[in-house]
Amino acid sequence: MPLYLTLLGFELSHCDDPGVPQFGFKVSDQGHFAGSAITFGCDQGYTLHGSGILKCMTGERRAWDNNLPSCIGNPETICPLNTVHLSPSLAADIITQVNMDQLCVPQNDLKLISF
Repeated sequence: MPLYLTLLGFELSHCDDPGVPQFGFKVSDQGHFAGSAITFGCDQGYTLHGSGILKCMTGERRAWDNNLPSCIGNPETICPLNTVHLSPSLAADIITQVNMDQLCVPQNDLKLISF
């Protein structure tokens, strides 16, 4: 007696979209299925921190093998001459008349808080 199998459908499990680092971009994206990879790069003046390649792992649960990398600014290349680059944590300790989103400020505009 022959055995017949009817395939009604199936869904391939995939990794969620990891996003893109701030000040970064995808160099290549092979998709989000098991075994695929995404390669990341950073804008000019920024350095990649973390793994530049994420691979969608195989197994029962789909997940990327690393966290999304970050792009960190190089102060000497993103700030104009005679300005100071402020890290977000240092910016909270400095009084300026500039928007705190702006991380390059003129040296003469800085007034350090004394503790």
